[in-house]
Amino acid sequence: MKHLLTPAILDLYLSLGRELFPLKPNDKTPLHKQWRQRKYTPNELLGYTKRGCNIGWRLGPTDCVIDIDPRNGGKDGRRVLQADLGVYDLADIYPTVQTGGGGWHYYTTLPERISIHKNIEHYGRGIDFLGMGRYVLIAGCSHPSGTPYRPDDFSPFQNPPPQIPNVLFEKIARVE
Repeated sequence: MKHLLTPAILDLYLSLGRELFPLKPNDKTPLHKQWRQRKYTPNELLGYTKRGCNIGWRLGPTDCVIDIDPRNGGKDGRRVLQADLGVYDLADIYPTVQTGGGGWHYYTTLPERISIHKNIEHYGRGIDFLGMGRYVLIAGCSHPSGTPYRPDDFSPFQNPPPQIPNVLFEKIARVE
């Protein structure tokens, strides 16, 4: 498995305050059982990539990743989501990673620490809203199929993600 993960991409994720950890080689499963708590240095992470490990981003209290999988119906839901937000393409606004499975990860933030629904019926299958306690592979890693995760060339990938709009926040916020 060939990684496209470079020290520069690792540094970018770390400079944005993201907590990273190693995953099993050619896999999307954490390498260590204590992945939720253990902290890794940049050198440790780089060493794991040299051993063929993927790197995951452990989502924090205000992180939110919109995960769209067109193979599971996410293509239609993506159109509905873009219409709800009044945008032509989510990648114009959100730092975006094209996943190795043919989908997209859109990075955004929540206005406060609150739990969110992973799925909502309004967008159908194939769209997940991932928050604290979950993780995603970072750009430069490889899907188990061997296809790399790549930053979208036209998205503001190097920028901190913007806050999720209220119209969407109100739909995904889990009211306790």
